[in-house]
Amino acid sequence: MAITRRALGLSLILSACVVAVLLVVFSQVGEEAVSYAASENSPAPRRRTEPAGEGKNSPHENPRLRAIIKNLVTPWGHVNQRAVRALKASGPGIVPILLARFTGADNPEQEALLEVLAGFSDPAITQALMEHLESVGSMRMALKIGRILEPSEDPDLCGRLITLAHSHSPEARAAAALAMGNCSGPRAALTLLTLLKRDENEIVRSRALESLKRAPAGTVKQAILAAARDPSPRIRARAVRIASDRGLNKLEDLLAELFRQDPSIRVKRAAHRALGVLRAGEKVQREFTVPPPSRAFEEESFEEEPEDFR
Repeated sequence: MAITRRALGLSLILSACVVAVLLVVFSQVGEEAVSYAASENSPAPRRRTEPAGEGKNSPHENPRLRAIIKNLVTPWGHVNQRAVRALKASGPGIVPILLARFTGADNPEQEALLEVLAGFSDPAITQALMEHLESVGSMRMALKIGRILEPSEDPDLCGRLITLAHSHSPEARAAAALAMGNCSGPRAALTLLTLLKRDENEIVRSRALESLKRAPAGTVKQAILAAARDPSPRIRARAVRIASDRGLNKLEDLLAELFRQDPSIRVKRAAHRALGVLRAGEKVQREFTVPPPSRAFEEESFEEEPEDFR
């Protein structure tokens, strides 16, 4: 009888322990369920707004864009035109990314970036390119930048170009002279004439002459008179062709003098053609006889103009 009572007591104690454990477990499960339900009913967190240059137009977020930028240069070291066209088609959102990568160095990748940037009209591009012109060390890249800036007629930009034309860097002066082709006003004309007459760099003088060819007739005449005395036969010959293109008949005496006395066969031939165009008659062809070309001239005439002089 005592054993039965003892067994009954133990079973009651065990039952109480089991009930206590079950109550604890059920209470924890209930708390987790409530927490889960609350999280389900709470509003979703807002997505982070992508700043400019990120999102679908970011190379970090867009694998295709990252691949295009990586393949701007072909395995043969040339600009990949397909990649250039793809970046242009991606829209103006790509501009901040390209500007961040552009350094102005003379290599195919930078040339490709510059070609893409040329396809967009953005004041940020003009600002960045002007800053690079002040320190660019390559004449080739400086002229490429100048060609991008050239179509602009913005007075503020023209004022900055006039200031840049007095730089100690010949690359900066050449790019400024080239970009000032559409700048009007006496300050721009005077700056270009000064570069043409006094600059020690032939490419700078050549670019100044090219920009002056669209100036009013009086300014063009001053430019041609100055260029006709330039030490470079390339510039003298170019001045002769501009006189012919602009139809400046008052310069016939100068052209005749260059034909008779200039030591360069290149200049003589240019002057002969210009006189023929200006006088537009057979008399010119009879009066002026072109000397037979030398072998040196034959080689020179078929030699392609360097890119810096185009």
